[in-house]
Amino acid sequence: MVDYECAVIGAGISGLAALKCFLDKNLSVICLEKSEDIGGLWNFSEKGYGVMRFTHINVSKQNYVFSDFPFPEGTPDFPHHTDMLSYVRSYCKHFNLNQHIHHNCIVTNIKQTFDGLWRITFQKGKHQNWEGNKVITVRNVAIATGHHANPRIPKIQGEDSYVGTMIHSVQYKCARSLGVSPGKRVLVVGMGNSAVDVADNLVTQGQCRVDISARSPSWIFPPYCLGSPVDHYATRALYALPLSAVEVEDSSTTSGRLIARYQVSPVLNENPARWMASLIKSKTIGLFM
Repeated sequence: MVDYECAVIGAGISGLAALKCFLDKNLSVICLEKSEDIGGLWNFSEKGYGVMRFTHINVSKQNYVFSDFPFPEGTPDFPHHTDMLSYVRSYCKHFNLNQHIHHNCIVTNIKQTFDGLWRITFQKGKHQNWEGNKVITVRNVAIATGHHANPRIPKIQGEDSYVGTMIHSVQYKCARSLGVSPGKRVLVVGMGNSAVDVADNLVTQGQCRVDISARSPSWIFPPYCLGSPVDHYATRALYALPLSAVEVEDSSTTSGRLIARYQVSPVLNENPARWMASLIKSKTIGLFM
């Protein structure tokens, strides 16, 4: 016996999109969310998994939007996490997704049966009408638990004798709540989005002296280029250019004078996936590679 055609594990951005798509196909579906609310990492919490207090999305809203549900008028190009959560709540309400989401349900096991179905075991939600564990059988499962949920902490030689404080970025909410003192020297290990956000906040809010240690280089771009969000230029056509440079003309003049020349090949050939991963606002950060 099949309880649902589909099950979605997680009610973050991806989980909600999957839930909505299943419903569009008139499939019976259940969404299991371990927390008391929707939004995933965009639902700010002082402890545990989620965004930092100051987090804005690092791509423009035009490239981080549900295709069938635009952002409200007046939303900044790079929305704050509070704008993102409000947007996600509106999405759920507009498409009537909340009635399919069961909160406080922790999935403990997913196992495929001999006939190709999936048996899901989860602990009951405190607002549900069952006790103990519950088992359901579904035809399809969408796992949307997020790839940032569990921090990966490397073992560093000599860390046992280090007298300072070592934390993972998942524990970092802002310099003020962490209690760092001005002038403190901080080393940020890594060059991903979280690392750059932490480094910038430590400098601007914490007034710390910050160095970044990066295993490989990232290409650092400002949020805007020629008045538009920089990721608006990240098109497949740009990736396909065989040129060593892209010339950008000022369209406001009849002569179309050349105002900028951007080196493209070195950026794209090295690592296209990372060329806009990081946006550093501060100029007081040291960088080691």
